[in-house]
Order: sequence, then C-alpha cells, then structure tokens
Amino acid sequence: MRWSWLPLAGLLAVAVLAVRRALFVVRIDGISMEPTFRSGDAVLAVRRPIGPPIRHGDVVVCRLPAGLPGPTGYLVKRVAGLAGDPMDGAGAVPPGRVYLLGDGTHSLDSRRLGPLPLSAVRGRVIARLSLPVRTQ
Repeated sequence: MRWSWLPLAGLLAVAVLAVRRALFVVRIDGISMEPTFRSGDAVLAVRRPIGPPIRHGDVVVCRLPAGLPGPTGYLVKRVAGLAGDPMDGAGAVPPGRVYLLGDGTHSLDSRRLGPLPLSAVRGRVIARLSLPVRTQ
C-alpha cells in the first residue's frame, strides 16, 4: 500500500513532459500586433505539427529569418496567405511558404520579408497569458 502512489506519479510525470513538448510561451516584443497583443504580453502556443493545419487568420509564432536581430528570436504574426494564394503586389504565395502580417501598421512581416518558409512556423497561438509584472 505504501507504494500505490508510484503509478500515479509516473503518469503525472509523463503528462507534464507531453505538455512541455506540445506547448511553449513567447513574449510579445513590439507594437506590430496591436491591438490584438501589446508589447510585453505573453502568449501560449501549440507547437507544430500538433493540432490542425495552419489556416488563414491564425496567429502563429515564426522563427526570425537568419540575420535579423530580435530579443526573442520570434515573430508573432497573423496568417494572411498560404501556398497558391494571390497577394496584392506580391504575386502568389509559393509552395512551402506562408504570408504573415502584423495586425498593426508598423510591422516587420511579409510585406518587407516576403513569404516565409512554412518550416519556420513553430506554432499557433492559443491564448494570451496573464503573467505577474516584474519590477526592478
């Protein structure tokens, strides 16, 4: 009877590892997604390829292209175009690429970077997190 908690502890450990592999948190840095997200907000994302395929309107977390500086190393943008979609002034989105736009007017997105590789998309945002504010 003393060891009856071990199977439950093992199951809990497996569940925690599964969640850690499936979910991650990214802090928003900048105003490009305002008013949806503000600078300093934290968002919870589901890693790709878990969940349904990326769709138009999804907010995704994308790795910054090589050579671009950024404090988090990620872009958080909305999917505006998928492979084959015509984009104003940019032609059709090539296969294996995605066209991402910020919700605000000042955004480092596909208007400046062009369509980004779908492989750079790390996950889909599923929630804004309320985290305690740290003071120095």
